[in-house]
This record gives sequence, structure tokens and C-alpha cells, in this order.
Amino acid sequence: MKKSNITQLVSIAFLLVSQLTIAHENWKPVKSKNGIVVSQIQGTESKNVDSKVEFVVNRSADDIIGYLINFNGYTKWNSNCTQSKLVKKIDDSNWIYYTVFSAPFIQDRELYAKVSLQTIDKKNYKMHIEACPKIAAANSKFVRISNFYCDYTLEKSGNNKTFVIVTTSLDMAGNLSPSMVNKFSSNSLLNTFTNLCSQLNY
Repeated sequence: MKKSNITQLVSIAFLLVSQLTIAHENWKPVKSKNGIVVSQIQGTESKNVDSKVEFVVNRSADDIIGYLINFNGYTKWNSNCTQSKLVKKIDDSNWIYYTVFSAPFIQDRELYAKVSLQTIDKKNYKMHIEACPKIAAANSKFVRISNFYCDYTLEKSGNNKTFVIVTTSLDMAGNLSPSMVNKFSSNSLLNTFTNLCSQLNY
């Protein structure tokens, strides 16, 4: 490879790392309750709302994963979720699910998403969720979410405790004000993981 090409690649890599660092530094806590902290990236013109949730729960990572892949049970803890079901089990680590959630003053949203679970070891996991909007015809009753990503990191933290980090990027679709979407998203995430922790600690 030519020296100029190597220099160009190094420059691009440095730029990407710098952008990631800046994005990380822009996280600002916006909501917190009972040790659950919701942060969002501020000052972006993107239509996506980028959020992060962090908390420690007194359950093993295995127990938490059990809740996260019980797609038919999302309505029991996922805030604003009115319908949820498993659409397809691809294998023991990959699934497709469907969910509908309500939002104040706007048409309900629907989402088809693919879930991929990565086992780091018996006590640590990563899970990636990504919208797959073209898997089925849209329902005219709802607005289809086509731009959604979510990553879970579950790490053992002490005796039977797990540190959970959730990062999400969501475009609610439609002509919505960023301030309204930010507020809805932060409230929904705080309520969602408050509900999940209550069930896990029950």
C-alpha cells in the first residue's frame, strides 16, 4: 500500500475516533430515579433521539436476558407498549419481534425489529436491536418506525448484580418537534426501566 494511502487511512481513523469521543462527551443526564440514569446527546440536528440508560440491578445477566427475549411479555414493563409478540425465532441467538406503542397527542407507532444476542461469557452479554421495517406491509392504523437501533451491555457487577447500559437511537417518524420527542423518549425510558427493575427485584 502506498504511503499516501496509509496516511489517509490513519487520518480517517483518527477523525472517527475523535467524533466518537465528542459524541460520548455530549451525553447529558436528563432524568434519574432510584439509581436509573437517563442521558441524551445534546446539540444535534439529527432527527434521531440518542439516549443512554445506566443502572445496576440485583439479578444475574441470565435473568435479565430472560425478560428481554420474552417478547410477548413486553407490555408488562415496557412503557407505552400496547402490543408485542414474537414474529420469528431465527435461531437461539436471533429473533424478530413486533410491537406497538402509544404516544401522547400523535398516532400510535409500530415497529418490526431484529434482535441479535451475543454471549461474551456466562455472566456478560451484548444485545443489538435494529428496525426491519420492510418485513411486512404497514398497518394504516399506525405509523411505521423505520429508523431504530438499541444496544444492551450486561456486565457482572458484584455478587448477583448486573450493570446494564442501554443506548438507543430513534426516529419517531413524522413532523414532530425535537423537544417533544426528547421529552417523550426520556420519560418513556425512565418508566420502562423502572418497571423492569421492579419486576426483576420482585
